[in-house]
Amino acid sequence: MHRSLPVAATLALSLAACSPAPTPPATGAPSLHAQATWSLVYADEFNGTGLDTSKWIAVNGPANVNSELQYYTPEDVSVQGGSLVLRTQRRAFGGRGYSSGEVRSGNNVTVTRGSAVEWRTKIPKGKGIWPANWLVSTACNGIDGCGSAWPPEIDVMEVRGSQPAVNVMTHWWGSYPNQAYQTSTYTGPDLSQAFHTYRVEWLADSITFYVDGVQRARHTANITSGTMQLVMNTAVGGMFDGNPDGSTTFPQYQYVDYVRVYRDTGGNTAGPNLVTNSSFDGGLSGWGVWSPNNAYQGTAFAETYNGRNGMHGTEYSTSPYEVHTYQIKTGLASGNYTMRAWVRSIGGQSVGEMLVKNFGGAQRSLDIRGYTNWTQVSIPNVNVTNGQAEIGFHTAAGAYQYLYFDDVEFFKQ
Repeated sequence: MHRSLPVAATLALSLAACSPAPTPPATGAPSLHAQATWSLVYADEFNGTGLDTSKWIAVNGPANVNSELQYYTPEDVSVQGGSLVLRTQRRAFGGRGYSSGEVRSGNNVTVTRGSAVEWRTKIPKGKGIWPANWLVSTACNGIDGCGSAWPPEIDVMEVRGSQPAVNVMTHWWGSYPNQAYQTSTYTGPDLSQAFHTYRVEWLADSITFYVDGVQRARHTANITSGTMQLVMNTAVGGMFDGNPDGSTTFPQYQYVDYVRVYRDTGGNTAGPNLVTNSSFDGGLSGWGVWSPNNAYQGTAFAETYNGRNGMHGTEYSTSPYEVHTYQIKTGLASGNYTMRAWVRSIGGQSVGEMLVKNFGGAQRSLDIRGYTNWTQVSIPNVNVTNGQAEIGFHTAAGAYQYLYFDDVEFFKQ
């Protein structure tokens, strides 16, 4: 929706050290994740009398992106008749000639890869009217550009008011000025005449778009990563559909009957992902690194190449090495947990494993040396009995024998 002009950011390698040594690997066949299983984790049905401000932010200020003309004001945001209502008016307000409504979740409700979001929306229409339901970085405030935080962005419902039968579905990746995008369109009935559902399923290897429960597009390359917030808004004018003309009537209204957020539980009834910085977009923040005699420099880091968009973890060295990249999770309720991740290996290592240990039972390890293409694997039914668990990856190898991992999950079944 909002094509900001961010300042380019430089990614740096990140390292951390710790003391515990990994235990020897155990054998076992991986359990592959083939199809998503969605569990509802958040919903707002908008059945109250006002906006839930513990979850939603009504934007207040002039939009300074895309040559848009509106001033976003909470006055144009309401909850009526079981719907969120975003009103768009032609009037002098805050130095602009139009006012409109935008609601975003900020850090209150966020999604990452492994999530699905669905809106049931009735859109406005007219030349220069620009309704959207979409996802964007939590750093974006709806008024100014997003800076180096943009992309990521996924536009699920985006309609030119002059073409109300065409939904535009886009995902953006990279970083300015080298950002890129893929767009698909769906042409149906006049979408302004009734409520329609708009859904995105965002997995590590695909972004799939649905309108009214039917798949309309699926993107499988350059899948964006990061943490994003939910946005519902109607812009006026700008680069998408041009400015209103004499045919455009006001006021216009966007109605959102509900917004629902789901999490892929991979066939398990699961809790939230407990892994910090699971996609390595923050380098190794939240991860520890152990190597014999603390000789870990250059053996574990995050990088952005070799078949994945965005960052992923890597274990390797230019000389023979051993390294363990890990997190220790505490305060866990007793019960069964699953560790899941996308992995890839160049092969040849003496040890290359994903593991869970120190959970009150014998270490669970999965040999991942044989996955020369990115593959999602899991270690299910980890029975935590002592309130904690250590998860991680362990490699003992010769020079230039790489092990990669990304989108790491640890959740209660």
